[in-house]
Amino acid sequence: MIRTQVDGDEAAPETPPMSQMEIATPLPIDQIVHADWSVNPKRRWLVRIERQGDSWQVHAPELVGDLSTLLDRITAKAQGGKSLLGLDLPIGAPRFWAKKAQIEEFLPLLKALGNPPWEDFYNPALTIAEIGPRRPFYPARPGGTKQAHLVQGLGADSMDDLCRRVDFNAEGKRAATPLFWTLGAAQVGKAALSFWRQVLQPALLAPSPPAVWPFDGTLSDLTSQNSLTICETYPAEVYEWFGLDVRLSGKAKTKQQHRAEDADALLAAGRKLDALFQPEAQAVIRQGFPMGDDAFDAMVGALGMLQVVQGMRAPGTPDDPKVHAIEGWILGRRAGATGTG
Repeated sequence: MIRTQVDGDEAAPETPPMSQMEIATPLPIDQIVHADWSVNPKRRWLVRIERQGDSWQVHAPELVGDLSTLLDRITAKAQGGKSLLGLDLPIGAPRFWAKKAQIEEFLPLLKALGNPPWEDFYNPALTIAEIGPRRPFYPARPGGTKQAHLVQGLGADSMDDLCRRVDFNAEGKRAATPLFWTLGAAQVGKAALSFWRQVLQPALLAPSPPAVWPFDGTLSDLTSQNSLTICETYPAEVYEWFGLDVRLSGKAKTKQQHRAEDADALLAAGRKLDALFQPEAQAVIRQGFPMGDDAFDAMVGALGMLQVVQGMRAPGTPDDPKVHAIEGWILGRRAGATGTG
C-alpha cells in the first residue's frame, strides 16, 4: 500500500482497477509544450510539438524566456487551438502538511499565497524556529542544516510524511526528494516556488485562468473545455518508456556524449508517435543537445506527453480524493509504478 502517514487516511490499492482511473484515450490537443524548469533562467528550456493533420511537428528546444508572457505566448502559438503545458516540477503539496495547515484544496491556497496569513510561504525558513505550516520550505541557505530540522519543524515523524503519494514507488519507499527541502541536486522546492509564484499564481488570478490537472477535473474533460491545461511531468520516468540508455548505470544525462548515444532511440520513439522532427530539432538530438541536459529533458518530456495525448498511455491518476484536491499527480505515472528517483 502506498500512503503518506496521515491519521485516519485510508491507503488506496497500489494499482486501482482501470475503472477507477483515467483511461487511455486520445485527447483534443493541438499543441504540446513541455518545460524543464530551473530557478536559473539560462537553464529553463521548452519544447513545442504542434499537430499538423495526422502527424505532429516537433520543434527544437528554446529558452522559456519572459515568465510574465509565457502562457500568453503559448496560447498565441496555438492559434485558437487547445494546448497542454507540462512542467517538470511539483504541482501540489503533501497531505500530511495540508492537514497540519488545515488546507483542503491546493488551488485555492495557491491564489492566497504571499498574503496574510501566508506572507512568508514563499520565503524558505532560515532556522528551525521559523519552520511551520505557513512557512514549510527549508533551508534558505546551506550551512548547518539537516533534513531532521524540517521534520522537527513540521511535527512529522520522518521525511516520508512530507512526500506526496506520487513521490513513493511500488514498494512504498520514497522515490523523490520531498517538496519542502531546498538543498541538493535532487531538490525540487526552489523550482516549484519559482513557477508557482511567477507563473501559476498570477495565471489563476487572471480573468481567464488555465485549467490545472488533476485538481480541476479529468484530463479528457479539461483539454476538451479549456484553451490551456497545465500538468506535472517527470522526464526521468519517460527514459524507460522510450528505452533510453541514460537511465542505465554508467550513463549520465549530464554528459553530451551519452545524450547523443540515445539519439536513435529518441528519434525512433518520435516516429512511432507520428512525430516529424524539424531539421534543427533533429540536428540538436543527433548532437546530444549541446545546450545541456535541461534541453534534453524538455524534449523527452514533450514526447512523453505526446504518448498520453495520443491515447497510448493513460494519465494515471488513482481514485484518491486527496490526490485530486491537494497532492496532484505526474502525467502518465501508473498508480503504484516504481519511481526512478
